[in-house]
Amino acid sequence: MRRTLLAALLTSCTLACTPTDLSTSNTPSCQAEVPSATTANSAGFTIHAPQPPGWSTQPVEGGGLVLHRFETIEGADPPFGTATVTVATFSPADTADAAANTLRILRPHESDWHRTRSEEVQICGNPAHLTSGTTTNAHHDYLEFAYPLGDKFYPVQITTQTPIANVPRYRSDLDMILSGVRISVQ
Repeated sequence: MRRTLLAALLTSCTLACTPTDLSTSNTPSCQAEVPSATTANSAGFTIHAPQPPGWSTQPVEGGGLVLHRFETIEGADPPFGTATVTVATFSPADTADAAANTLRILRPHESDWHRTRSEEVQICGNPAHLTSGTTTNAHHDYLEFAYPLGDKFYPVQITTQTPIANVPRYRSDLDMILSGVRISVQ
C-alpha cells in the first residue's frame, strides 16, 4: 500500500512539475511563493523577485527590473534610507561556462572592493553563485547564474546596492529578495 501511494504521489508530482515541451526539458522552473515583481525574457522565461512592502518597481528598457526603497528617517544620520535591487538577463551563450564568464566580466571590478561572502546556492534547482562585499561607501550583493533554455544559457544577474550605513535597516529585505528569486517558463 505504501509503495502504491508513493508511486502515485511521485507520478503526480512528475506530471505536474515536468515541462511538456521537450525543448525546455533541461529548464529548471518554480513558481514564486510571495508577492513578486516580475520581468519576462523574450526567450520564454520570467524572473520573479520578491517585493517587500514599501519597495517600488520599475522596468528597465530592453528588459530587466529595478526594485527600489527610499524613505526619510527622522533623526537618522543620514536622514534617508535607500536600497536598490537590479534584475538583468544578458545575451545567451552556448555553454554555462561562457555565460558565467559573461557575468564575471559584467561585475564591477572596483579597486576598493572587499568581499565578505561567497557561496554556491540554488535557484529552482539551478546552481547559482552569491557574492557579497563592500566598497568605500556601499554594500553590494551579486546573485548570478546561467539559466538553461533549449540549447542556450542565459546569464542572469541580480544585484543589490545600499549605502553601508543603511545595511542594518534593509538586510532582511535584501536577504528575502535574494533567497526568494524564482523562475517560471512561459
